[in-house]
Amino acid sequence: MKTASKTFPLTSIAVDSNTGKVYPSTYDMFTVGAGSLDIRAALYNRDGAYGFALSPVAYWNPVWRGG
Repeated sequence: MKTASKTFPLTSIAVDSNTGKVYPSTYDMFTVGAGSLDIRAALYNRDGAYGFALSPVAYWNPVWRGG
């Protein structure tokens, strides 16, 4: 997405203020998504759209468990 910021940390931690329970998060291409939308940039952007905007596809390969 052209008008989104894509600068994310590799990991983050959220803490439940009631229980003190810690929830760690790891960011990758499946959890981050398009990024944080810059509303002002999106509203002022006048780029036209041409052609198709196909969605990417991901496949699980049980043999190669990269990481």
